[in-house]
Amino acid sequence: MKNKNHYYIKLSLFLFVTLLFSACKTNKNTFIHRGWHNMTARYNGYYYSNENIKETVKKVEKANKDDFSRIIPLFIYTDNVSSKSYYSDFDKTIKKSSIVIQRHTITEKKSKKEIPNACKWIDDNYMLIGKAHFYKRDLFSALEAFEYVAKIYPNPESKYNGMLWSIRTNNEIGSFSLSEASIDEIRNATDFPTDRSFQRELAAVTADFYLKRADYSPSIRQLTKAIALTRNKPTKARYTYVLAQVYEKLGDKQKASQYYGMVPGLHPSYDMAFSAQINRAKLYDISSGGSKIIKKELNKMLHDDKNIEFQDQIYYALADIAQKEHDIPLALSYLGKSLKESTSNNTQKALSYLKRADIYFEKPDYKNAQANYDSTMTFLPKDYVDYAIIDEKKRSLTALVTNLNVISLEDSLQRMGKMTEKERNAMVEKMISKIEEDEKAKEEERLNQNNNAQLNTTTTNTTSGEVSSAWYFYNPATVSFGVGAFTKKWGARKLEDNWRRSEKDMVGNAINDDNNNDLSDSAQTLGAGTSLVSKTKNKKVKGFYLKNVPRTPDAFAKSDIKIVDAYYNVGSIYKEQLLNNQKSVETFEELLHRFPENKYKLNSYYQLYRTYLAMENQTKSDYYKNLLLKDYPDSDYATIIKNPSYGADIAASKSQVEKFYTETYQLYVESNYLQAFENCKKADSIYSKNSLMPKFGFLKALCIGRTQDINAFEIALTQVAVKYPKDPVKEKAIEMLEMIKKQKNPEKTALADTTVAIKVKFVFKEDAEYYCIIVIENGKGDLNKFKTKLSDCNAESFSTSDISISSIFLDITHQMVSVKSFDGKVKAMDYFSVINSKKDLFNDLEKGTYQTFVISAENYTVFYKDKNISDYQQFFSQNFK
Repeated sequence: MKNKNHYYIKLSLFLFVTLLFSACKTNKNTFIHRGWHNMTARYNGYYYSNENIKETVKKVEKANKDDFSRIIPLFIYTDNVSSKSYYSDFDKTIKKSSIVIQRHTITEKKSKKEIPNACKWIDDNYMLIGKAHFYKRDLFSALEAFEYVAKIYPNPESKYNGMLWSIRTNNEIGSFSLSEASIDEIRNATDFPTDRSFQRELAAVTADFYLKRADYSPSIRQLTKAIALTRNKPTKARYTYVLAQVYEKLGDKQKASQYYGMVPGLHPSYDMAFSAQINRAKLYDISSGGSKIIKKELNKMLHDDKNIEFQDQIYYALADIAQKEHDIPLALSYLGKSLKESTSNNTQKALSYLKRADIYFEKPDYKNAQANYDSTMTFLPKDYVDYAIIDEKKRSLTALVTNLNVISLEDSLQRMGKMTEKERNAMVEKMISKIEEDEKAKEEERLNQNNNAQLNTTTTNTTSGEVSSAWYFYNPATVSFGVGAFTKKWGARKLEDNWRRSEKDMVGNAINDDNNNDLSDSAQTLGAGTSLVSKTKNKKVKGFYLKNVPRTPDAFAKSDIKIVDAYYNVGSIYKEQLLNNQKSVETFEELLHRFPENKYKLNSYYQLYRTYLAMENQTKSDYYKNLLLKDYPDSDYATIIKNPSYGADIAASKSQVEKFYTETYQLYVESNYLQAFENCKKADSIYSKNSLMPKFGFLKALCIGRTQDINAFEIALTQVAVKYPKDPVKEKAIEMLEMIKKQKNPEKTALADTTVAIKVKFVFKEDAEYYCIIVIENGKGDLNKFKTKLSDCNAESFSTSDISISSIFLDITHQMVSVKSFDGKVKAMDYFSVINSKKDLFNDLEKGTYQTFVISAENYTVFYKDKNISDYQQFFSQNFK
């Protein structure tokens, strides 16, 4: 009996083990096999893979920083930069889920095709792989996984889950037609799940589709539906905030204010709650009254310690209210405080400068407007909605202020020229004394600030027990002082080459103190203007001021020509670019009053006739029309006035236009630039619809280049490139702009010939096999430790990529570590960015003894034979960074 029991026990164990191993087979579709694979796929693979991606997405959401100055994204995703920090985390999901699919997909015996839903967790693992690729910003791989699930798995949950994520992905790619087709298909489907989660997801991705297309009205219905179906409060807060922004965008302030008011009660992040309160305050309607309550609330927020880093936004909101209440001085005061408190939020700094510029522009105070628009462009993100419009306005104002400064400068120089030698020297000495006094006062202020900063540093270190000799950048007090001192001396400067050059692209520095904005001061104008033409840089030397003072009739005549040109340019800019007819007629009349027989007399008459006509001032318009007909009866302008259809008749005559262009071009060839310039302006008036206008525009820019300074020439060429984007003259204008840049940066021009040779040696191809190489000086670190760390980095962040490490001697002084290979430049540069972001990776190599590049397989061969590191360094910098 005992032996029989042992027999049955052994038999049972044998059957269990046999069953266990047979259940692992993936080509049997039985109840036992399905049960085994479902259990193992779910608990051994899917669970850990899903938990991993959930935790990583939480990290992404926690690290997210929204820009509330624009409509925030409906969903929080990674971008092309931040995604690299999470490669290793998402690769774990891809690896785990791939193993599940490989081991637990049940297939048909003969065809080896998957039997859908035989193992219920395979589609879920494909979805996890797709999501991991999605957050890695490998969007096409993600789309492939989502579309596979939607196509292969027939059950509605799997199919429509795949389709919904396909819509998300196509929205990110920008394939809106594909998103729209999928949305329509789901809406027309009879088997789309009716449960809350699917309905909520459909509403959200549809809203995202409309938002990304900037089609805001249809998004409102979908956002409202998504909010109603959402229970998670932070998500609901986000949807509500976006809905408020949409209403604000569409001009419905009441609805926007209503939804902004709901946000704080939904427990969003502090940043979002704060922004909602600020936006609600900015939507205040002056006609409704009650501004005292809003201002009281904002001032209360201003004194809350939690809002110290947001004080710039609070001051901006207070400035907005003050502007609505027409208290412009108070608005400017608040904007000044906003700029002072803006230390890290460059977008808010840009918006504060922009509002201040707009206020000055509306006054109008164009000089201060130009300075503030210039500062706006220093901080404004290039993807800002109205970036191009603001930039064009800044350029127009720069041209205006340049010409106004010419008038002011030449008037000051002429006044000095009419003085006696004694009076002139006394004036210059007085200006030099003023400069010395200002420098002395600034130096005393700097020393006082420095002493205060050191005192604060000592106090802080004594209190905290820190060592007072800590490195400068570890001490917030000294860093803050340094930033303040730099800003005080240099103003707001963008991080770029030649940042110290004051004449790079502006006429004056940004104005930070509204009490010191008198740019018409003669001494300041004289100093600023002469610095453009005088080789003497020292403002405390008499020659700096006296060099360009006119003292002969010929010199005065040349100065008058500059003033006349500047007046005409100012009048034209007011009329054509700034659309300020009143300022335009004032300028042209001032030109005629000061210089009755100037070379622009005919043009000025015609401009005044047309402008007064547009202003519906018939009396003034007739006055200048009659003057033109009397003094210039045979001019084209007189013919146009007598026969209004004359311009249209000329436009219809192509041969006549071509003849006029040929004559104009001949004037240019013969160096008669002023007459050629006038012909171009005349063509703009009477042939404005003709196909030759791009050539006239370009010729006009060339005339400006021959008669005005290089900055005016640059502005004129830029306008040609912008105005005629599809005409060949654009390429010529851009080519000349590049030449101007080289002229302004001669050190770069010296490298031109070398650059051409390097381009011939190395070939740039976007889609090729690429390597990442690290060139290291021999004996400058532990190469083996570095390679070990690099291998660990690859295993952690690029475990799904088929890459390997090798090393060889490049020459007798350098070794080269190669990481091969990558499919295309983009993936190679992703790898390059990741390894360079890991600071400790290169710790075993001495600083400055290694260089990292991305190189194509074709260029690798050339580089290895040539062994010229500096040549490839230059090629790499030009084509990859």
